[in-house]
Amino acid sequence: MFARMLLLSSLCLAVAAPSAAQQHRSIVRGTVTGPDHTPLANVSMRAIREETGETRRFVSDDRGAFTLLQVEPGSYRVESDDDRFQDFVARFFVDLNDDVEITLPLAMSSISSEVDYRSFVLEIDTKSAAMRTRLPGDFLIRLPLDGRSLFDALILTPRLRGSPSSPYAEALFPATYALDGFSNTGTPDGAPAVRAQLESVAAFEAGVPFFDAEVSGGGPHINVVTRSGTNRVSGGTFGFVQTAVDRQQFGGFAGGPLARNRTFLFADVEHTRFSDDMPLRSSGTDAGVRIDHTIADAAAATARYSVSDGVYRRQRGQLFGMSVRHPIASGSNDVRFDVSVSRSDLQIGLPDTTRIHVADTLAWSLGDHVVDGGGEWQRIEIETFPRAGQVVSGFVQDHWRATPGLTVQAGLRIESIDPALEDATRDTHLLPRFGVAWQPFDAETVVRAAYGRFVETRAALAGAPASDQWSIGAARQWGRTRTIEVAYEGARIEDISRFKALVLEIEQRSDVGLTGHLAYTYGATDYEVAGPIDLNEDPHHKLTGAFTWWLPFGDERLLFSDGLLRDIFGEMQLTGVFALENARSDPQAITRGDFKTFDLGVLKNLGIGGGTLQLRFETFNTLNRPNRRPFFYPDLQSVPATEHPGRRYQLGLRYLY
Repeated sequence: MFARMLLLSSLCLAVAAPSAAQQHRSIVRGTVTGPDHTPLANVSMRAIREETGETRRFVSDDRGAFTLLQVEPGSYRVESDDDRFQDFVARFFVDLNDDVEITLPLAMSSISSEVDYRSFVLEIDTKSAAMRTRLPGDFLIRLPLDGRSLFDALILTPRLRGSPSSPYAEALFPATYALDGFSNTGTPDGAPAVRAQLESVAAFEAGVPFFDAEVSGGGPHINVVTRSGTNRVSGGTFGFVQTAVDRQQFGGFAGGPLARNRTFLFADVEHTRFSDDMPLRSSGTDAGVRIDHTIADAAAATARYSVSDGVYRRQRGQLFGMSVRHPIASGSNDVRFDVSVSRSDLQIGLPDTTRIHVADTLAWSLGDHVVDGGGEWQRIEIETFPRAGQVVSGFVQDHWRATPGLTVQAGLRIESIDPALEDATRDTHLLPRFGVAWQPFDAETVVRAAYGRFVETRAALAGAPASDQWSIGAARQWGRTRTIEVAYEGARIEDISRFKALVLEIEQRSDVGLTGHLAYTYGATDYEVAGPIDLNEDPHHKLTGAFTWWLPFGDERLLFSDGLLRDIFGEMQLTGVFALENARSDPQAITRGDFKTFDLGVLKNLGIGGGTLQLRFETFNTLNRPNRRPFFYPDLQSVPATEHPGRRYQLGLRYLY
């Protein structure tokens, strides 16, 4: 009964689910200086993406400053078109949804000069007004993830709870998803339309919520960027076997140029097979194809098709999207079109859903201001409703570098929602957003504060209640490879609930030692109206973490640097994921009691045939502790809470070339 009531609530409000501009591209700002360190005006430069050869030219202004907008993630090389500085080279890396700042110190051609900003330093984000979790794909692929799904890693994000395949924030806000900039929110209950195959993920970012005006919805926003093809042909194949649930997973991936420096392809496929299909899981396939094409003069196009057939809730989802980015005076424009279709034979009766989404985002630079603006249209068709719902929205946001140590973000979003219910009326909402990022002492400390108003159309049976959310916190650089961040976050959904939380996040990165991520949430939700059951959880604790550690064995390491022991133990990694949750709640609630688990893996890398063979041994619920989890926990949905399997083992092989 509760599941049906929850489903009905979700359906009635998801018909006008908010659309969201999906910004995964970044800003690069900087200054060109001369041999005497003074700004140089009117110098012609070019930035070259090293993986694909894509070239963007720019000229420094009268202050020596420059700005590149809507920059794809990747490694870049900067060179000068001016013969006086022909030997100058600078290299830097751009993450997804990043704001990079660099200085280009030019020297005369008689002096060879090179600047590399890619040295291994984990720097705090000094431009964002609120905490965001970003994890690279090469870290995630090493973790022992039960089910090998990217969404299994979302539990590492502060405040996210519930099923990793359908997460929600503390106050039951539903999630929205983006895949390579395309809207990937699929089913009416807030699950993604398709699952990005783990081997294809370049990076993911999660925020609860995003305070940018270009993003709608007050719940978690999951932003995923996949790998694109490059000028170098690469790929791999893999297979995993877990006996406790009789599951096998195998597949492959490959990428390369269709036309060098111009057109690129990346494709992936994974098949999951169970010996006994169950009502909420089945054998199935996840697959995707991405094509990137450089048109001319920094214009580029991307097309993606993905399908997820089965595996999760017997759902078949498809996503097709196309985008074109082209330069304009002092800026860049991005046009996107995508369609997602979700079909399900789930026994509780989720209806078929189709979403059509069109968006246009313009970014332009005005001195110390970078302004984003745009509009969106979304049509949502759900088979059980008499007509399609529509959402029309627009936004504008200013990223103002007020001083070198102060960034101010201010924006406004307008959403006009026309529900699919016959007796519903169109609602228009004005949703302001504001935030600051301030470095009060030095470049290693940043103080953040953000406020936003959001509309949640899936939060009640009627109407579209608004929520006010805010965050205040601070982050600190801790050595060259560590950061620590703490924040106090709050939310109020009108006439429904209040939420408050203390959030802590610590990150450590290393290319030869320990890489880790630790997140803690102490939160409480106070519901102002009675629901079908008591969901009040006061207090709630959640501690999660993940790590990968190169063991100190082998060449140029502490132990076993030669001989047989080097061959056996060299190039080995220890990896792990752990989670501890504690909450007081009704035993029949959607989230129940304590949850404690520790998953462990050992990886051994061997060089074979010009590639790398990776042997993996992984164990889940290593401490063999019985747990109580939501009834829709992935792969185990139909197993009663008290009968979840204990310790489980998995063997895996990956070959990379």
